Amino acid sequence: MLVAWGSYCLYATEPDWEFIKEQDGIRLYRRDVPGTNIDEFKGETVIDARIDVIGMALRDVPAYPTWMPDCRQIRFVEKFDEENFILYQIQNAPWPVIDRDAVVKVSTIIDWEAGRFTVTLQDIEDPRVPPVPNLVRLAHLSGQWHVEFLDREHSRVTYTFTADPAGALPINMVNANLQKAPYTTLQGLRHIVRDPIYIEAANQSQGKQMLERSIKLGYLTVQG
Repeated sequence: MLVAWGSYCLYATEPDWEFIKEQDGIRLYRRDVPGTNIDEFKGETVIDARIDVIGMALRDVPAYPTWMPDCRQIRFVEKFDEENFILYQIQNAPWPVIDRDAVVKVSTIIDWEAGRFTVTLQDIEDPRVPPVPNLVRLAHLSGQWHVEFLDREHSRVTYTFTADPAGALPINMVNANLQKAPYTTLQGLRHIVRDPIYIEAANQSQGKQMLERSIKLGYLTVQG
């Protein structure tokens, strides 16, 4: 989702990424997060879709539960524009853990001339969405989508994510669940961008016009 979500964690010297494995064309990495035993995870892959089509899929927040793993419910709290908003989401947790919720600010930076956009996700407190019974509010959530133009039909997508689920949960279990997030989320995105709804919406979008202009002016190059 819709990491976003600048950088969501700024450190004077950030730890290096450690490669974990490659599965189905998705490369997975982890790194330490200073001050906590909870790790940050990253997935990188190439998706057979235009960057503007991916953008349309990420804008369609109500559809997230259909493709984003463990997303039980999601809604807008406030929408500033099509790329910047505040969300409330409920995440399914593995039994017998209580489901979690969070209020998340989503911020997007788009550079069509460079052929990329970044979506940053960051949990916030919002008095309009107080904690509710039978759910545990995440202590922390941050993530980022970074999508880059490769050519008219291919994009490089990087998704980073970490979260503190709060409560007395074993760290090994927390990190094991977090490690799955980039892989399953990128798999879901890879599937949903095939939907003709997003392809048609992108065809009519200003984003496609801006990309074609950047190609025509030589800012972006394509093969053939």
